[in-house]
Amino acid sequence: YFPQRACQCNELCLQHSNCCYDFGHKCHRQAAAPTAQAAPAAPPPPAPPAGAGATTPPPPPRRVRYAAKADSVLHVDLYRAMASSAVDTHPLEDDDMADLGGAIKYLHTEILTEHLGDPLRTTRKYSIDVLTRHRLKIKNTQKLVESKAQQAMGEFGPFVTYDWGQATNPAQMPLFQEYGDFVGVQMGCSNLHCDVRWPSEMPYSWFSVGNWCPNLPWDKKGVKGSPNAACVRGPGGGVVQGGLCPGGFDASSFIPAVEPSGNPGCVYSYGKANVVWLDALVGITGQDCNGQTCKNWLHFRHNCTDPKLKRKFLPSGQIVGTDYCVEFDIHPACDNCETPDCQALLRSGQEAYLGLP
Repeated sequence: YFPQRACQCNELCLQHSNCCYDFGHKCHRQAAAPTAQAAPAAPPPPAPPAGAGATTPPPPPRRVRYAAKADSVLHVDLYRAMASSAVDTHPLEDDDMADLGGAIKYLHTEILTEHLGDPLRTTRKYSIDVLTRHRLKIKNTQKLVESKAQQAMGEFGPFVTYDWGQATNPAQMPLFQEYGDFVGVQMGCSNLHCDVRWPSEMPYSWFSVGNWCPNLPWDKKGVKGSPNAACVRGPGGGVVQGGLCPGGFDASSFIPAVEPSGNPGCVYSYGKANVVWLDALVGITGQDCNGQTCKNWLHFRHNCTDPKLKRKFLPSGQIVGTDYCVEFDIHPACDNCETPDCQALLRSGQEAYLGLP
């Protein structure tokens, strides 16, 4: 353990959620590799002559084997950028979430950039106006956690991409048939080059929850008491139920009361959301709107009085004035932060970002 490092590469990093980005494909593989039979220890070197300045040889390297704990319940905070009107209105299943770094990355790369949006829009993309945090209790099945094929994931399963409640990668169907319910994690990428639009000094992760009839979208699944006959079936032959424990949503508490058993149909529970409004987070509600503080994104867009905020980039990179206020924009040359053009722009001191600080 190195306290000065932001991430760790030892047998306990998954337990403490501070693994380095390459733990899954490098550190963990080294840690989990079968140990060869130790060779006979070499005899100690002869003691140096008296007065020769004896030195102590370094200790031999310590082999590390990380063993995921099938009997442990993980407490993990997961985040979503979403519309406030949809918070906690539907069960949290067959969906993707992220840690805080992943959620902020999503906002910057997919939601806020002005020159990629419709100038006549009246909301942010997808009507996103809040960032939510949910506390999950997670205990994946013993079969999954102890599987050699999934050992790099620790206490998690593989990440599943969902769209409208449907797993989008058909190649993952055998995973549901073999393991059924699980909460998955997307492992980090090498050198933190996960997205060229978002250089990061810290790893960030995405998570998938659910797996209730994952091969069909929400409107085709049926209900759990009477599922669609086409729903994928799990290891016991029954329809994959998704892993959200019965009564697993605690609408009265951030920390859920239900403890997941780790059995099929009960691998996670979650509590009610903590909500942060993006307007307050980015500073919109601190801006002046014709003599009053701005109330929300649309009020700010039409009424803010700071002329520096009425600018955006054209696709050419030219800065032009607008008749509305801009929350955030980035120079098109830096849509890929690793290109020579972006690096030259940043070195030149020219404006690469517009909008709120």
